[in-house]
Amino acid sequence: PLMAPAAAELRAALADADIRVPAAKLYSCLTGEATADPDRIRQLLVQGMTRPVDFHAAVTAAAHDGHRSFVELGPGSPARLLGLVGETLAAEVPSPHLRLVSSDAEAKTPRPFQAGRSGPRPNPARQAVDDAR
Repeated sequence: PLMAPAAAELRAALADADIRVPAAKLYSCLTGEATADPDRIRQLLVQGMTRPVDFHAAVTAAAHDGHRSFVELGPGSPARLLGLVGETLAAEVPSPHLRLVSSDAEAKTPRPFQAGRSGPRPNPARQAVDDAR
């Protein structure tokens, strides 16, 4: 309930957003369904602000559709979601390709996820913003 005002703001912002049909389907962590419909994507993004998620359903649906590579995006992320992906797929996909991407530059450099990574990598863009403050 505390997120309802933010969900209303997101709904208003998405109403004017140009969301085109994506090249790959979005797997919803609310329903486990895959969709490429921009209106449905808007609905799911807004609903995701206030409803519980079922991450397992989304990952399992993607695996059942043949996906074997999973990428977690986020600056300095310690790859929490990739661990859950690995646990979810352990019985179904013996060796999924898991990759952590912390920056745009890193996204352009193919490299497998490293499970032993101890913490966030420095983010030069974020450091520049912090230094400016």
